[in-house]
Amino acid sequence: MKFLFYSGRTVNQGSHIDRKQSREYQDEVSSCRMNPLDLFRLGILPGDRILLTNPHGSVVCTVCEDNNIATGQVFLPLGPYANQLVPGTTQSTGMPDYKSVPIEIQPTQDPVLGVRDLMRKMREGFHED
Repeated sequence: MKFLFYSGRTVNQGSHIDRKQSREYQDEVSSCRMNPLDLFRLGILPGDRILLTNPHGSVVCTVCEDNNIATGQVFLPLGPYANQLVPGTTQSTGMPDYKSVPIEIQPTQDPVLGVRDLMRKMREGFHED
């Protein structure tokens, strides 16, 4: 199913910013917030894992329901998980697009990688020309 992806800071994320290897930080930045109606349409429950994909990358996250998120949209806090989906272009602003990024979502049984493993995967996928 297609959605628009948004990212930004959260209070919980900020309170753990100095401990990016902590379980609390990982849980916060790997939790994708979705409207309950979209969860129903996908046949998933809060706590299930989802695969978010677009031409820029993919990442597995845990889903949680949030009535404040509009249908057709998802929110993932800024961090290493959201960065997997953000295009590298900046439209001459110096800041990548963290808002209104088209993505596809599907349920998955794949695990949510830890921050360290996710960063290792990113490094392995990076190739300089």
